[in-house]
Amino acid sequence: MTKDELRKALEEGKQLDELFDFTDGQECQIFKAKCVANFAGNHDIVYIPDTDLNEIDTDRVLASMPEIECVLMFCFTGHDFFEICGCNEKMARRVFDACDWQCPDTEYDEQQREEEEDPETQETAEISEGEALIASLRRHLFSAVGGYEMLGYHHEAKTLRTVIEAMDGFVEHGKLTPPNDPAKENESALGAAAEIKAYCLKHRKTGCRSTCIFDKENKHSPLCPLYGSPMGWEGFGGKENG
Repeated sequence: MTKDELRKALEEGKQLDELFDFTDGQECQIFKAKCVANFAGNHDIVYIPDTDLNEIDTDRVLASMPEIECVLMFCFTGHDFFEICGCNEKMARRVFDACDWQCPDTEYDEQQREEEEDPETQETAEISEGEALIASLRRHLFSAVGGYEMLGYHHEAKTLRTVIEAMDGFVEHGKLTPPNDPAKENESALGAAAEIKAYCLKHRKTGCRSTCIFDKENKHSPLCPLYGSPMGWEGFGGKENG
């Protein structure tokens, strides 16, 4: 039953206990749907909290529209749970399962506080940040591998691959999952290398130190994506376009 259908039934003189199967909650009377397939887009009423606490009369005809509207405020649909829980279907399910007297927004706030205070939840958040950092580092390393291969520096590329393999071993030991399939990452790295080459061919000139975006602060062994490393800044971009 939707809220509009309930409003119409109450206006026609129906009592709440004629329309819902109220059951025992936590030392109170509540209505709670026995089976809720989903919450998002579900506009059926699935929960009515503590009727005594919220002054909801279930065994008499409601005589006025203000009374009816007041009751409707405490009739929560599946979609109400979904919106209260930040449009998170799993959280809506958790909150619904836990409700046995309280309003869903009260239970949601309580669960949020418990998660903030739970060390395991904080550790999970830190692991997620670590996974994102490792994934980002991995992408950059594979891009560098592609750049070295393009320049013919196969030994350097092999060294970087060894570093990546060692990092993957650490990830596996820490029970984290490598973010991507190596074959796909190689393909991505080659694509990145091609983009770098195209960029440098477009912007190269003799003495690129002031504008080069690669290893600009590395004064000892700067890397030119087109002509390799190490070399002096004056050689950046090559001499043929000087």
